[in-house]
Amino acid sequence: MTYLAGKMLGTTALLGVIGGVTWYFGSQAGAQAADTPLAQAADLINPLNTVWVLGDQLTFEGAALAAARPDTHRVLMVESTAKLHEKRWHRQRAHFIISAMRHFADECRARGFQVDYRFAPTLELGLRAHVAEHRPDAVVAMQCTSRSGNEMLTRCGVEVLPNNQFLCHPDEFAS
Repeated sequence: MTYLAGKMLGTTALLGVIGGVTWYFGSQAGAQAADTPLAQAADLINPLNTVWVLGDQLTFEGAALAAARPDTHRVLMVESTAKLHEKRWHRQRAHFIISAMRHFADECRARGFQVDYRFAPTLELGLRAHVAEHRPDAVVAMQCTSRSGNEMLTRCGVEVLPNNQFLCHPDEFAS
């Protein structure tokens, strides 16, 4: 008799465990509904702001990079073939600028910044590729020294900070 009672008790316990497991994984508390979209990795990563450093702005004291911190900002640098071919450069000058950009990117990394150093046909396409990949909250750059550069930054929706590489800003000089 006790043998039969033990078998019945074991069977009841096993059925109870199976029912509990089925209930747990069958409910919304235990499993995600099949029609719910899965989270993408990019949705789980807190995007950093981007500081876009152009080839003639290689200084940590520049308006855009001066207030940046490695834990809140990523540095973008774009080596553009169109920029290198838009006018005649002396070969040594072109090498100097490219070398300076690459060394500055290394300095940024040494200070703890994530650096996205891109090779692109144009500066604008380099920025677009960066935004598509990293989806920053904001892109900030220091004002260019050329009108066409500033128009490009505005067209791309970049937040432009006044250029502090001169003794006085052009607006102050004009007044």
